[in-house]
Amino acid sequence: MERLIRERCVRDGVMAAPRYQIHKAVSAETAGVGCVPTDREIVLVSSKSLGPVVRKAGPYLLVFAAYVLTGKAGLALASLNASATAVWPPTGISLAAVLILGPRIWPAIFLGAFVTNESTAGTTLTSLLIASGNTLEALLGGYLLKRFAGGRSAFEHGRGILLFVLLAGFVSTSVAATVGVTTLSLFGFAEGAAYSRLWLTWWLGDASGAMVVTPALIFWHASPRVRWSRRQWAELFALTVLLVVAGWTVFVVTEYPLTFLVIPACVWAAWRFGQREAATATCVLAAIAIWGSTHGLGAFGRHSIHDSFLLLQAFAAVTSIIGLTVGAAVSGRRVAEEGLRRSNEELEERVRARAKELQSAIDKLTAAQGLSVAASGACRRSSMRSPPASRWSRWTASSWT
Repeated sequence: MERLIRERCVRDGVMAAPRYQIHKAVSAETAGVGCVPTDREIVLVSSKSLGPVVRKAGPYLLVFAAYVLTGKAGLALASLNASATAVWPPTGISLAAVLILGPRIWPAIFLGAFVTNESTAGTTLTSLLIASGNTLEALLGGYLLKRFAGGRSAFEHGRGILLFVLLAGFVSTSVAATVGVTTLSLFGFAEGAAYSRLWLTWWLGDASGAMVVTPALIFWHASPRVRWSRRQWAELFALTVLLVVAGWTVFVVTEYPLTFLVIPACVWAAWRFGQREAATATCVLAAIAIWGSTHGLGAFGRHSIHDSFLLLQAFAAVTSIIGLTVGAAVSGRRVAEEGLRRSNEELEERVRARAKELQSAIDKLTAAQGLSVAASGACRRSSMRSPPASRWSRWTASSWT
């Protein structure tokens, strides 16, 4: 009976969940049966149906939230204009999102840029135009890198790094700077005399954001797991201490131009660990330098807040390029060494296999030679025991005569 009830429920489309309670009608008028899902099963069905939606919407929400949070933080450091800042990490986030997730992520970038600008200054129209420029910047940078530099694999060799700097750091970022500053000027939110300086600020903020933030996100996405030995953990701890102490000393404590002192730490990270750690070290140094410059401290604190941020972002971009280049050289050397090691192993394996084949052939030849010697010896012994046929025939003939 229960089996028939379940078949009926399946036929009617009620038994979508794995388990259901079976209720029998107690009333004589409603004598019948029905299948009613439990509360727990309804929740399970709802969670299963919402799972794909959450997985698809998750990257969009993450990119949108990261863009808005970092964008608001960057615009809080603006000095010349409320919509232009020399510190703009969203460019690196949006470019990395396009390279990782593809051009389909553009709605999250556009909404993030629009919300960030709409909640800061200007009108709805200016926010839409600026958001369009920022979105076009990310899409153009992603297309150029995939077309000419290999996309996410651009950091594996020096040519790719050079193309990344030129295409993502200079070409694509000029689009957002031009669209943004032109929009502010046309709608009266920026003076025409300050166009060039405002454009330089906007462009340098976007370029440094692309060259500092994008590599770190790309590397951590490609290799999110940490596989270090105890010795490497100890070395990493020493590197972190050196990085923080050197960064704090240069960008917070002293006003002397000693920014070159932090470069060995980035080179150390790239040489001993790789590009991922070098890009992370550059981000840490940039964060320390931004904090010090905001409070008027360190090597860049002697200048105005606007000039200090320009110098800081230029320094961060150059440091990032150095770390990427050294890391690419070390990675290429490791790849070459690994390829050479595998080639040696394959050659040794082939030599061992060939030697085994030769030894097997030698063993077979030795065995065949032994059989031949044994056979020839047996023939000689048999010939010595019995007289030749000619002698036997002559002896027989003479005996008869």
